[in-house]
Amino acid sequence: MLLPKSQTLEYEGRTYKTDPDGMYVTRADKTLSSRNEDSFDANHIYPSRVGMISKVDTLPGKDSDGKDLTFYNIFDSDIPADLDFANYQIKGQNMTVIFQSGRLTGREFDVKYIHKDRKFEIVPNDQDGHSLPNSDLYPQAGDKYAVFNISLPAAYICDNTSKTGASWDMLKEAVRYLYEHEKQQFTFSGSLDGIWAKKNWLAIGAKLVPGGYVDFSDTQFQPQGILIRITGVRDYINKPHSPELELSNTPVSGFLQDQIGKLEAEEIKNDKRHKETLSYTSRRWRDAIDTQDMLEKAFKNYGKGQAMTWLRTMSVLVGHESLQYHFVNRIPSETNLSVNEIEHFFDYDQSKKVLSTPAGIIQHMTLGIDSLSPSHGATEYKYWNVSAYTSPYLDDSEAMYLYIRCSKSNQTGSFLLSKEPYDIDSGGYYYFLCGALSAEVDSVRSFATLYGFSEIGPGWMRLNKIINTDGTQYWDMLSKAFRIGDDKNFLSYDQQNGLVLKGCLYQSPSGIVDYPEVDRGAYSGSVVYYPGDKVSYEGDIYKCTVQTTSGTLPTNTRYWKKLISKGADGKPGTNGYNGSDGANGGPGPKGDPGDRGDRGPICPYRGDYNSNTIYYGNSLRTDIVSLKKSDGTRTYYIARTNDEEPTFSGRVPNDNLNNGYWTSFGANFSSVATDLLMARKITAEELLIDDIFAKMVKVGDFTISAGSLQADTSPGKRPAIVFGGAATIGKIIQFAEEWDGMFNRLFVYTLKTEDLRISNSINLPYTINQANGGSLFKGSSSAWPKLGVKIAGGNGIYGYNQDVSGGIGNLYLNNGAASNIKVKICNYEAITSSDIHLKTVFGNFENALEKLENISAFYYTLKEDEDKIMKVGISAQAVKEVLPEAVQLITPDHTDSYYGVDYIQFLTAFGINGLKELHALVKSLTERVNILENKISKKVQDISVDK
Repeated sequence: MLLPKSQTLEYEGRTYKTDPDGMYVTRADKTLSSRNEDSFDANHIYPSRVGMISKVDTLPGKDSDGKDLTFYNIFDSDIPADLDFANYQIKGQNMTVIFQSGRLTGREFDVKYIHKDRKFEIVPNDQDGHSLPNSDLYPQAGDKYAVFNISLPAAYICDNTSKTGASWDMLKEAVRYLYEHEKQQFTFSGSLDGIWAKKNWLAIGAKLVPGGYVDFSDTQFQPQGILIRITGVRDYINKPHSPELELSNTPVSGFLQDQIGKLEAEEIKNDKRHKETLSYTSRRWRDAIDTQDMLEKAFKNYGKGQAMTWLRTMSVLVGHESLQYHFVNRIPSETNLSVNEIEHFFDYDQSKKVLSTPAGIIQHMTLGIDSLSPSHGATEYKYWNVSAYTSPYLDDSEAMYLYIRCSKSNQTGSFLLSKEPYDIDSGGYYYFLCGALSAEVDSVRSFATLYGFSEIGPGWMRLNKIINTDGTQYWDMLSKAFRIGDDKNFLSYDQQNGLVLKGCLYQSPSGIVDYPEVDRGAYSGSVVYYPGDKVSYEGDIYKCTVQTTSGTLPTNTRYWKKLISKGADGKPGTNGYNGSDGANGGPGPKGDPGDRGDRGPICPYRGDYNSNTIYYGNSLRTDIVSLKKSDGTRTYYIARTNDEEPTFSGRVPNDNLNNGYWTSFGANFSSVATDLLMARKITAEELLIDDIFAKMVKVGDFTISAGSLQADTSPGKRPAIVFGGAATIGKIIQFAEEWDGMFNRLFVYTLKTEDLRISNSINLPYTINQANGGSLFKGSSSAWPKLGVKIAGGNGIYGYNQDVSGGIGNLYLNNGAASNIKVKICNYEAITSSDIHLKTVFGNFENALEKLENISAFYYTLKEDEDKIMKVGISAQAVKEVLPEAVQLITPDHTDSYYGVDYIQFLTAFGINGLKELHALVKSLTERVNILENKISKKVQDISVDK
């Protein structure tokens, strides 16, 4: 299998390309500075496709016994347009689907595929005593599946349009391997500068974890700088801000135990998702005071806070001009100016003492806007992409500021947690105050955002959120959400769950109250029901009025009220539509022959119609005649059956008045009820006829007449009689290279009978022995074997014994020309055809060592061996469990069947692939030993230096 030819692929910011022949991959975005080469083994990748269900629907139906049954159909909208599974179904086999995940994992079902809908119709079957799929075990969207019993589609190998297929999988693996190995690899460790780290700990502390990256540079070793992974972190209790870091760009391979029992190698990508749900922390008086003190320090152009008994004013504006920014969904462009304000989430985990927030985009509404205008374009504002932030463990209980530090030269920014305030314009960055994290009191902290503004005027307020002090009730206009009430009874709305009303009452103008109904389905004795719950029970509908305990029946009027009584049975409905056809079943057993039907009348052809000829039309005989047309063609007629007038004459077939005597059928076989075809001359490649009545029949080079079958043996003719499954008798002209001869004889070949009996009257030259009609003979010259069985034409079994005493020295089996199978069994070689051009390869033989554990070699003697010769072998039954292709059922005539093992297939599969697996394990262990030895050697050196 080759790589995609002349294709490019981007990976981790680099671009790679393949050559026009699909043999190698190299960098496409830079000039190669060296010609270093390496190889990559991707033999675990093979053409296959694992699809994912996008939708499931069901149809009601009945099984063969008339019982109700649900048919399941699965859809995969990602199937490419040119991948029609129906076109790849193997003749005589049913297409099947095996589920790779979900409730039906590992289960196989026959399916029918409809490409225009990208739909598989599943044929139910019985598994483990249940009809599957059913209401408990069923497919659902997101489940994975694979299709079997199909020939290999081209899309499985390479589809450049969608960049899928085994070739692309191999390219992606090769690119990843090249990415990890194209740079010089190194590993080193060192301690972080404690003074610098403590100063910047709130910004870097959460990033110093195994798997994190740092930008490493060195004036001599790595002047350009690269991202290098942190592979180890060692913290010291007495030096909390001076951890020892181990950095490495060497790929970390898996351990041996990770490979044992692994059936499928699949890369799992973990996407980090932030919890985007509305959650507001409790806000105390102390928290508000802390925030006011922090704001006094942060804004020097504001005066100090005032404490007064009352305030009379016409307007209140809460906010600062520098903080007039908000989070938006995108950065606008000249081609797309749309931009919308969105909610941004901040979360302080009280138990972990960690503040976190996802990445976002901010739009500043005042910075850089100097002109007065009724409106400003979206591109006039300043925007920054702000990266996600997770703080280190905050063991310091002081209050802190959260800033957004944005570059003045580009559109990048980052969150920064600080104990001290920053001026908005400081050096090469803008520092926008984002929020305040209060001091920790009683192990509780709260976070409050500080960007944006709120305005209060006479009779109105303009703001985005109203939140109560404990955070359980709120009105968030920006997120379009609100919640009023407590955990037992509340009214809430958000865009995910919609309007939710829990534990409420309805009241009519009369003052009567009632609970809204909630349908709970069929009644269950193990469920506790609450006022408003509605259930069905024995055909009636009930509503709960008082909370029940489990087992309280709906007929108990203290707790339930009947809403609807069971109605009378309806009229029978109309018959449903027939369901879609299921997949074809396997061939059934052959039925018994039926009774022989009555013999119909004979139908002799009487030639062209003659008005003077007497014709028959009765139950014993119906004549057939023809009428010649002007263009030379003929129309055929058969006499109608009428025993009251068994013969007639003078009735012209094409006369309408004589329709009661003749029926026209042209030359169409199916027009005749007696399945008879009459024609003067028939030209066809194949005829299937039950009976032929003729004086002479000539078929090809054979003539049947007067009770004999004669073959045309003139030069150039090669007639043959073939007995299917038994033998072929005929004359051939065949060149036999091994004996330099031409044979022109009548011979019998491909004989498959139990024995061959030849009468003693047949004169076979050089006959050594004749017994029971069989012959054993030798050749006529030294070119022939001294002992053998020969069939005319050079085909047969010949034993060579050139001055070798005892037994046959060499044995040669030949069957036809060189294009056929040829096997030599000699005292020096054994050859079997194995040209790759003669084979269709389906995949590698995997897990050889694991399968070999179930097979053992042992000493044995054959039960029928009187000499009891000791041999070494294996059990065919054990081989059949792991490699059924190497086991055959042998059934000799008149004896019991037994299993045999093809040792060539057995040794090929387990010998080659087993050694490869052992080699891979040894190689992996060798690499691990080398790494451990290097580490031990390094530790020994360190100990020696310390001493």
